[in-house]
Amino acid sequence: MKKQRFKKAFLSFFYLKLVVLLILFVSKIGCVFRRLTHIPCPTCGMTRAIISIIKLNFPLYFYYNAFALPVLFSVAVLFFSKFFSKLVIVLSIFVLVLNFAYYLYRLSYNAIP
Repeated sequence: MKKQRFKKAFLSFFYLKLVVLLILFVSKIGCVFRRLTHIPCPTCGMTRAIISIIKLNFPLYFYYNAFALPVLFSVAVLFFSKFFSKLVIVLSIFVLVLNFAYYLYRLSYNAIP
């Protein structure tokens, strides 16, 4: 029963993310945070990085955002936190903190595409 609830929750999260990405793609809005503040957000380049990894273009993945997959999995873990142990949740939060440090590094060297 618990596994079936997890599967339903995961699929709903996946479909929600897919719908949001499709809306942003069709409307050509791009990053809402960057459009409003003119500053790249900490997740800048992640969508392009995920698309690059799907196409098996690893150099382009690392160019756009090397933390795209770890952040994606961390957000999924935090979204479904009741299904994971506290250690996995703490590790997910640690990955998000590392992503923010990586963002500050990229921002300071103007290395965000």
